Amino acid sequence: MADITVGDAVEYLAALKAANKAANVKARGNTLFYAWLRELGTLPAEAPSSLRYLANTSGQVSMEQLVDRFGVRCRPVRDLLVDYLKERQPGLDYTSLNNLSRHLASNFWGDLEQHHPGIDSLHLAPEVSAAWKQRCRTRIERRRQPDGKVREVVTERANVASIMLSVRAFYLDIAQWAIDEPARWGPWAVPSPIKDADVAVVKDNKRRKARMDHRTRERLPALPAVARAASSCLHAAKARLQALMDTRPGGRFAFAGDTFMRAAKDGTTWAVHIATAGASTWPSRRAERSGPGRWSSSFSTLVSASRRCWRTAITA
Repeated sequence: MADITVGDAVEYLAALKAANKAANVKARGNTLFYAWLRELGTLPAEAPSSLRYLANTSGQVSMEQLVDRFGVRCRPVRDLLVDYLKERQPGLDYTSLNNLSRHLASNFWGDLEQHHPGIDSLHLAPEVSAAWKQRCRTRIERRRQPDGKVREVVTERANVASIMLSVRAFYLDIAQWAIDEPARWGPWAVPSPIKDADVAVVKDNKRRKARMDHRTRERLPALPAVARAASSCLHAAKARLQALMDTRPGGRFAFAGDTFMRAAKDGTTWAVHIATAGASTWPSRRAERSGPGRWSSSFSTLVSASRRCWRTAITA
């Protein structure tokens, strides 16, 4: 273990994600091993605090990279999308640009290229635009069934209004810019396939509100059970922490019928389960600190849900 470096951890995480994707498995806690290595003193002190930190600080990519990640095959349209994003860049934050590039290069043009190979014009026939709008309203989810088999399920897309608005703005912006720069934008100025009725958000807002109210009614009966479970977790975490703090670094202690060994590094609150040879490791201090937060978060969430349910009952 002494030879493990941060680069090894990054390569392992990439291989693990690739394996999970190939097996269609959505695994959680993939980066816990890095936290354990760092707490045990295997990694140097200057190592990043977490692998998630590395992912979040990788920096922003260029507009070309935002578009090219979706594999747009028509080169003129690809260049148009890049130019469009560059024009919008001064007035948008990076997250908005990221979402806009996905809506235009993947949800819109990528879908058109998939169903109409060789398409190279923004001027869409009525049947082509109508078919795309219908496909845009749904998406395919891969869900694992109780028997282990993966089944494809067609579900309603939640952000369809956002996609429609992005495409509509794309067409209208080009038409407006063509007045000032006809040589640059004029060849792409065509009628927008998105009509006013396509971007009406009243129905979407009502559906979203209905989904929220339904989740509230489903979760409200679980409030007492969640409160009891969170309180139990808090008391157990405090007892584990006290048992660990009463043990010297590197020593062993018993808790709830199992034997643990405290990490040898002075000041740390990590412990290793002896029976599983380190396969079970837990941070006592983190569990104790997160206990009140977990209980408070769960309780406040369900209390808010009960208030929403009460208001819904009154106004119904």
